[in-house]
Amino acid sequence: MAADVQWRTEMGEQSETSILLRAKRASSDAEIEVRWSGHVARRARRRQQRDRSSSVMAAGFQLCNIPEVGGNVVKMRHCMPPVYTQRTRRASVSFGGLCVWTRYACKAASLRLGRGSLRKLCTVAVAALETSSDLDLEGKAVVVAGLGVSGRAAAELALDRGATVTVVDDNAQLNASSWLAKIDSAHLKIKLGACQPSTLETAQILVLSPGIPLDSSIVQQALECGVPITSELGFAYGAIPTEELLLVAVTGTNGKSTVTHFTTMLLNQLGISAWGGGNLGIPLSALALEMRRGCAIGLQVAVVEVSSYQLEVPSSFRPNVAVLLNLSPDHLERHGSMEAYAAAKCSLFRNMRPTDVAMIPAGDIELTQMTQEMNPGLNFLALGGLPGVKLTGRQATVQLSEASDLVLDMHSLKCRGTHNMVNAGVAAALVAALRFPGVDENALQSGLSSLTGLPHRMQVVGELGGIEWINDSKATNIDAAATGIGGLEKPAVVLLGGVAKRAPNGSLGFWRLAEPLTCHRAVVAFGRDGPEIAEELLSVGVTSTVAQSLKEAVVEASQLALPGDAVLLSPGCASFDEFISFENRGEAFVELMQEEFNKSQY
Repeated sequence: MAADVQWRTEMGEQSETSILLRAKRASSDAEIEVRWSGHVARRARRRQQRDRSSSVMAAGFQLCNIPEVGGNVVKMRHCMPPVYTQRTRRASVSFGGLCVWTRYACKAASLRLGRGSLRKLCTVAVAALETSSDLDLEGKAVVVAGLGVSGRAAAELALDRGATVTVVDDNAQLNASSWLAKIDSAHLKIKLGACQPSTLETAQILVLSPGIPLDSSIVQQALECGVPITSELGFAYGAIPTEELLLVAVTGTNGKSTVTHFTTMLLNQLGISAWGGGNLGIPLSALALEMRRGCAIGLQVAVVEVSSYQLEVPSSFRPNVAVLLNLSPDHLERHGSMEAYAAAKCSLFRNMRPTDVAMIPAGDIELTQMTQEMNPGLNFLALGGLPGVKLTGRQATVQLSEASDLVLDMHSLKCRGTHNMVNAGVAAALVAALRFPGVDENALQSGLSSLTGLPHRMQVVGELGGIEWINDSKATNIDAAATGIGGLEKPAVVLLGGVAKRAPNGSLGFWRLAEPLTCHRAVVAFGRDGPEIAEELLSVGVTSTVAQSLKEAVVEASQLALPGDAVLLSPGCASFDEFISFENRGEAFVELMQEEFNKSQY
């Protein structure tokens, strides 16, 4: 135990299935109460009996100060990476079978969130609680923050567990009457507008939708009220019978939806019942609910796309196979720094076991160091290297161990772009890592030919006068645009624009597209930041045409493109200047293409 923390420890009540431990700091009235149950208690009991000691340390529990935040955080370890909880009057942490209750006399007003100490630690959990699948929520009050798809799914799952549920959302203009009518439960309430403290005073759990940041007012209110906080991902994971289901998790800045989609398709093509969702479409809570209701009988694998927002609150989520595809600046307005963004992504590996399979990009020293610190006992395979998965020309080599190589020919892949060959190779590696009988090189090779892409991701949407039109509206950042533009094997008129993501130095970053754009016919910069994009490109020798809107950009592109070319919408920007989403932008692009086709008929 650290010398600067003096704790008196004692063993409390014991039974065959649980142990209560108490620790009190001599220099203050800080007190921690720990209850272990199940296999954790049995392991602690064996060690305590072996060492003939009643100390917390003898049971494998350690407390120490964190100097970086002035001693205001207690760090708890139990045979896994640490959990951190901010000092408050009361907080609860449940992590891998370990439940910790903390009580402090210091005022909740001293909490520091946002860009402060918690953000610097990166791996901090304000408080994390997952309810295990055998925990009955009947009689408990659950508050769900956010009335989007994930929030509604979490609310329905909580209701099915017997809880009384209140869903809160800051947007007072939302209309949830149709959803309320569908649920038709007396145990469900919706409160719109600023969350009132009274809402949380009687709550046992606060479930955060991915769109709710840790520095939001509802998180601070929950801390002040001592309400445990969990993410929708963690809440869902606690209700899934993981002994019956293998989990594959996919994260990264770009490509995660496609890899999730490809992996799910490959598994089903091979006769392995698989579900794909998470950040991609259907929340994990919806799957958990389906499984509880017996509607997913025979399901063998869940392939879960996981975003940094979902990983921001640490949880006991543990995939059997996981991949971090890539990492580039994105969502920094939410995470505050690239370091915090990277830490959120890397926390995907936190709970994985040595027998699990994890993959990260080859050659990224900082990322490798961060993931190894996150989980020192885990071995990582390489993306772009061996062991791992490596693309050479149109051939992907998958090597999970030094003794086995799977060599896959990507000529049969129907999806456009070099990046989709990489995505397909990663999907094949994820499937192979599950080690189902009969999944060999021939089976994977056969499955690759059946893969189809997702909408708005290098999607060929038509051909007019020998000109191919490609919708890559999902390319909402520079790296995604560079991948699509660089992977296209024919000249194109490239459409860039929308709401650009500005770096801390003020740059939009479009100068980085100079090299991939040199192979293409022309560039049209459109939308709110179109003029500034054009200026950045000109500074590196790339000329472009400026259009005020996507409609003008499509008209201009149709005039610039020649037979044999493509018109490629790969904006490198968010869509919110003209559209409500990248999907809406992609659909508008298809409609505008059709208008150009109709004009050409007259």
